[in-house]
Amino acid sequence: MKRRLVVLAAMTLAVPVQAQFFGLPVADGAASPAAGDVQAVAGMMMGDDFDAGGGRLLFAPVPRLLLFADLGILNPDRGDWGPAFQGGARFTLPFRDESPLDVALQAAGGLASCELDAGDLRMQAFNAGALASRSVGIITPYAFLGLCFTDAELDLKEKHKGKNSHNETDLAAAAGIRVRCGSQFSIYGEIAHVDELKLGAGAGWKF
Repeated sequence: MKRRLVVLAAMTLAVPVQAQFFGLPVADGAASPAAGDVQAVAGMMMGDDFDAGGGRLLFAPVPRLLLFADLGILNPDRGDWGPAFQGGARFTLPFRDESPLDVALQAAGGLASCELDAGDLRMQAFNAGALASRSVGIITPYAFLGLCFTDAELDLKEKHKGKNSHNETDLAAAAGIRVRCGSQFSIYGEIAHVDELKLGAGAGWKF
């Protein structure tokens, strides 16, 4: 019985962990990039059980399509930090003339691991949804709505030896504001929810 409680407590943390990295933060609007655009973003997200920080590199090989890759760390309150990797794409839909909003589809997948008090946690996740925004001067409010699928495996420590897996799908939602501070530098603030509430902030640079 005690072993089951340990597993349940650790697995409950898996979704908040991945949510702070896989597919989030959005950190940008849905406007179409120009071919050859390159951006770098650094930031962090904070939640009740985990904090996460990292960097993102974005590249637009063609208009409307933006590819991105993330590298970061997860820092659990009850355990040791671990690495996280993410890759994804964002495609801006071609109907800006008929709509007051820029709308894009975004998908991301990633891997992460960290050591909890109960054992070693390894996760993979896939996040997909729609992003909408509208720029007003230097300010771009944006909102994201989608789904996040998580598959987690916990390798319990010696006292409760064994492996346990868990997967689930949750609603992923985020809203934020990006502010341009000149032609290259920008800052953003974001609130997100995937299983629990998270706050994010960071800065970006357009090359």
